[in-house]
Amino acid sequence: TAVESNLTASRSSIDFGTVGTGSDTTTSFSLSNEDGQSTITNLSATLGGSDSTEFNTTGIPTSLANGTSQPVTVTFAPETGGSKTAELTITGTVNSTKEEKRFSISLSGTADPPAVGINRTDLRFAPQSVTGSASTETLEITNTGPAGTTLTVEDVRLTDEETPFSIPGSPSGTTLDSTASSDDGLSVPVVFDPAETDIG
Repeated sequence: TAVESNLTASRSSIDFGTVGTGSDTTTSFSLSNEDGQSTITNLSATLGGSDSTEFNTTGIPTSLANGTSQPVTVTFAPETGGSKTAELTITGTVNSTKEEKRFSISLSGTADPPAVGINRTDLRFAPQSVTGSASTETLEITNTGPAGTTLTVEDVRLTDEETPFSIPGSPSGTTLDSTASSDDGLSVPVVFDPAETDIG
């Protein structure tokens, strides 16, 4: 008596952990045809769930001979932040009996956006003569978000421009990749140049 083929996977669920928004991470599992004597044909994969577009899969074979396995790749590539879930369903047909085989793998992951990091919360300038040279202090802006995220600094400006402080050039449009090193950040000089009218 022939033993019915059994379509199985090495993992029943996949948790990608935390990934930066706009980046991606990949893992894999083994798809196997076990315990049988017939090829499984018409294999296909479907992603379902509210966040299915944040995941994708490659490597599903069209058929799987008895006693063989095939690696399948699953990628989590979130475009928006938050917790994400989906379900990967794989179906196939036992060639000898025409019976459909089906199983599902639950997918999950969390997407975090880039984050602004500033190395100083206040700037203290030494006493400055109105006839002397201007004094400069520097801020460092970094992306402290998860690996793979990109932060674009659109504008850096003073909230009150009627002061003896200024930001030369008003740096903007700089792209910062996530990094643990402030050496890869954006340096923003702040100048203190008081005039006689600023003495009160």
